[in-house]
Amino acid sequence: MSTAFTPPGNASWQTLLDELTNAYAERLRVYLPNEEDYIYGWMHGMVPLWGPTMTFLTGARCRYEGEYFESLSEQSGNIPEVGPYWKKAAPIDVQAVGYWSKIQAAVQGIAQTFVNHISGPLNPTGTEFFLFTLEAWRSVAGLHPFGFRRATEWNPSINDWTDILTPDSMFTPEGGGGFGVMQAGDIIGPWIFEDLQKGLGAMRWNLAEWAHFLVKGPVTIAGQGESCEENRLSFANQLSAINFDDFSDSWTSTAYNTRRYTNQAYGSIWHGRQCGLQSQVFAVRAILHSVDLYVWPSGSPFFDFHNLGLPPNQYSLWESFAESADTSHSQTGFFGKDNINGFDTLNWFCPAQDRVAVCNFNPSQWLQKWNFTNA
Repeated sequence: MSTAFTPPGNASWQTLLDELTNAYAERLRVYLPNEEDYIYGWMHGMVPLWGPTMTFLTGARCRYEGEYFESLSEQSGNIPEVGPYWKKAAPIDVQAVGYWSKIQAAVQGIAQTFVNHISGPLNPTGTEFFLFTLEAWRSVAGLHPFGFRRATEWNPSINDWTDILTPDSMFTPEGGGGFGVMQAGDIIGPWIFEDLQKGLGAMRWNLAEWAHFLVKGPVTIAGQGESCEENRLSFANQLSAINFDDFSDSWTSTAYNTRRYTNQAYGSIWHGRQCGLQSQVFAVRAILHSVDLYVWPSGSPFFDFHNLGLPPNQYSLWESFAESADTSHSQTGFFGKDNINGFDTLNWFCPAQDRVAVCNFNPSQWLQKWNFTNA
């Protein structure tokens, strides 16, 4: 269970900065899963506390024992100190408008890659995952519809910074303020932290990038004989003899048929293709999360050979995995690796006709539900 962010009203800046830095780093890590821990070169001005497992790009900065250091090469595991790997760096000016405007712009950009956990995860027809729009993210986060609050003046005795939806005059153009990323002349106040806390806190679910199918097979079968009946019998006997455990594994990231049977009138041809598919996902971040596997059956025309009871041409939830910090997940079992040919369920007999039946699985989607440190 994520911990609530520290209320910014009376907290120290360093406490708030440490929380925001970690929260942003966690979201960035799941946004860039293929970058390993290199995200510390893309922190947009935020400077993380050094950690022994972090990899720092050349020029990336960290904080260590109250001082700032800059990496002299791409490296990890080396304790920050003046030497071949690190040099002292000037403290980051967290009073600078540019520091905050870069962070705000990055956060609202990354937000639109996360799934809307309130209205989603799927659109009403089940054909797409419901990613945040900028407007929807602001609404779910509890931000003002026009974005981050901005102010150029603040008198605590008369100005109330805590009301977001009916903002104080200090946040209006008439009062010198406005909404959006910070601009020259803006001042820094607790509303900056609160808006970023809310924005980051709304970013909880996203889709894994590295999903693939483990394939058993595929097996291609063609009937052989001089008549429709002989071709069909040869075809059916070959199907019955298939054992997917006899086949080596391969990988695919594209759509695959678990069953595809065709019959052609010309030449009385009987033909089939079968395989077993297991969806797997890799490069998952070692941050606490649960995960849901969604599948997309399809075919033209579609036939539910495996009696899954799933509607074609839309996503359906297939399997859920309990919370863990595992860096990979595998579907329990296989689609189609049942050693059942499925052909008998079609009731196709001679004479031969032009007909086809397909059960296909497009690449699966893995919905990752993150238990970030703060939300």
